[in-house]
Amino acid sequence: MKRDDLQLLNQLIKTLEEAASKLEFYHKKGHYYNFTQTKKFMVMIQKEILKRLK
Repeated sequence: MKRDDLQLLNQLIKTLEEAASKLEFYHKKGHYYNFTQTKKFMVMIQKEILKRLK
């Protein structure tokens, strides 16, 4: 795996961690639209990570 690929994966993981924090915040505040959108975004990031690992 190239260095650029590793850097991208690292950035994707950081983005996923930030989104998880926002997901928890939206859930606690009852902002269910934002919660749903964030969850969809997280799934998209997870799929991209899996694609890059193959």
